[in-house]
Amino acid sequence: ADLLGSDITLTNLNMHSSQGDRAILDIMEQMGGEIVETSAGIKVVCDKIKPATIDASQCPDLMPVVSVACGLAEGTSHIINASRLRIKECDRLTASVELLKAAGIDAVEEEDSMTIVGSDSYNSAEVTGSNDHRMCMAEAILSTRANGPITIDDKDCVKKSYPGFFEDFTSLGGEYHEC
Repeated sequence: ADLLGSDITLTNLNMHSSQGDRAILDIMEQMGGEIVETSAGIKVVCDKIKPATIDASQCPDLMPVVSVACGLAEGTSHIINASRLRIKECDRLTASVELLKAAGIDAVEEEDSMTIVGSDSYNSAEVTGSNDHRMCMAEAILSTRANGPITIDDKDCVKKSYPGFFEDFTSLGGEYHEC
């Protein structure tokens, strides 16, 4: 969300973790973000998101939200080595491409990758969380840059990993309304 223009400070993040999801910092830098450590935590400063080629093989859980960032890059991005996305709570490769297309982004799914041509914003859309917590959270982050509402059909799936997601999302400026 910070890379996309929201004002977020990450706290309690171990910059030297060996966990795969730590790769988000490297990916954000690859996409033009500058990682800034402050006394409050870590921020990402980014004037414009750059397209990138991102290897998903060691961090497949990040790819739904990374694909959202790619949708706002100025150019064509590629997410490669992404076959593990197909064996998660849903087929996240297909679901990510469908999300981007629903929001007006040119995205193409291939057997082991996706290609995304960025735009400057997302269109209003009705989307499905595919009963997948990572997809639902990525859809919420996408909504912060949409030019209209993003309606998510199954927000309760976030309870699997982050039950307080929508409370935190709202506290950080995201708009959320019960249907």
